[in-house]
Amino acid sequence: MAHNLCSASSFSELREFTSDVELIESYLEEGAELPTDIFDLAICVEVIEHIDKAHMHFVLDYLTSHSRFLLFSGATVGQGGTHHVNERSMEFWHQELSKRGMVQLDVIRPILAKDLRVPSYYRHNIFLYFSAEKVNQDKLEINWPDLLKTGTFHGLDIRPTGARIIQFATRWLPTWLVTRIAQLKGR
Repeated sequence: MAHNLCSASSFSELREFTSDVELIESYLEEGAELPTDIFDLAICVEVIEHIDKAHMHFVLDYLTSHSRFLLFSGATVGQGGTHHVNERSMEFWHQELSKRGMVQLDVIRPILAKDLRVPSYYRHNIFLYFSAEKVNQDKLEINWPDLLKTGTFHGLDIRPTGARIIQFATRWLPTWLVTRIAQLKGR
């Protein structure tokens, strides 16, 4: 049986589209009763920036300890959005997931890079990770050496120049001010 975790705001919307999947309503915070299964794939796309710093590590720990693969994107500094309280650089998100044993594959962004139907924050921020501990690379029918050569993160930033300039300018501002600007922009 498949399980999906989602925030309460999207739960009722998801229920309409998922008649063959068991949905578990849960709040992603410490002390919440979450499934203890190991999932083949966890998806956390443009969610983590809505979770305050006090709970961010709990969520990242949970996602990485309970999944073989993780499709992940987090809003970058200066991206702005509704109720963004935790925007960070791509490098920050990568380091946090790497510390938890996840290996990054940059295989989604090249596919989406020029597809203007996809919102820019997905095209620029989304990465696939796998757990070095939970994934037996020898048993997968994937040419891992070639994929890893092209998919590892080397700081390549494919965002438009304007987005990079905004991030560069905001990195010098205090975090509380950047967060406040993002909150005001999201209104």
